[in-house]
Amino acid sequence: MAGWSGRLEAVPITLDSMSSLRIAAVIPARLSSTRLSRKVLRVIAGRPMVEWVWRAAVASGLMDPVVVATDSEEVESVLKARGIPVAMTSADCASGSDRVFEVSRQIDADIYVNIQGTSRR
Repeated sequence: MAGWSGRLEAVPITLDSMSSLRIAAVIPARLSSTRLSRKVLRVIAGRPMVEWVWRAAVASGLMDPVVVATDSEEVESVLKARGIPVAMTSADCASGSDRVFEVSRQIDADIYVNIQGTSRR
């Protein structure tokens, strides 16, 4: 190949260079948690816990859309009533990452950010 030096050059990525990319945030929300039952809908200061996570992601201004991914019709109903976008996913998803993958088949974006609002790590 003409001009190939055999070296790859790192291209710095800045927030400005990312402005042309569509970045979707996905917040997996499983109602049947093993450690704390129904934690995504637990009310904290008047709002379901997952709404606080969604609001923080939206407030960053870096991602659009920001959606909650769930297999629960109850979660979907509660969040839609609060104006929060929801993507329904299969109950067969074994992890939050599996939910993000399913959402990537529903919503077009360049980058998908998996926001684990209740992770203990």
